[in-house]
Amino acid sequence: MTLRETKVVLEGITVGGKSLREHFEATNHRDAILFVNEIVGKNEALTEWQIRNIHSLVLKSIDEKDAGRYRQENMVIAAGASTIPPDFRLLQEETKLLIEWHGQVGQMHVVERASELHTRFVKIHPFIDGNGRRAAASELRVDEGGLSSGNECESWIFSSRCSRRRGYPYLLSGPHC
Repeated sequence: MTLRETKVVLEGITVGGKSLREHFEATNHRDAILFVNEIVGKNEALTEWQIRNIHSLVLKSIDEKDAGRYRQENMVIAAGASTIPPDFRLLQEETKLLIEWHGQVGQMHVVERASELHTRFVKIHPFIDGNGRRAAASELRVDEGGLSSGNECESWIFSSRCSRRRGYPYLLSGPHC
């Protein structure tokens, strides 16, 4: 969906030629970001409950059975991927270690911290679907001072589209908005 089409969907209007799934993805991502903003506003530390709840919001009306639920099987991410996710029986422990790392990371540039959180989370790959979308939503809350995701520039910086196109070193090199 284009940015313009996404804005239309978020205003409650359907876009012709787009699937219901695409509409739900747009509105669900908005809801997940609003939830993240609420967490940031309360200056809450990252928790497993938040991660699972964000995932539930991302997959609401798309995959209710697996929304917010750790995968119950081992998997391969994609053909040619160099990373194999941990055994599904280790997901809760791996997520706990991720949360501990996040709580102890100390002073790190917010973009570097977000990219590291994203990378570590996606390597764990705790859910059957929606891992990247969940990670993107949580990147908006990584700065313990409470990153305001209402700023369009900051939202763009943390979008996976921007990070894939230019790479994290580009983002770390300074403001580009």
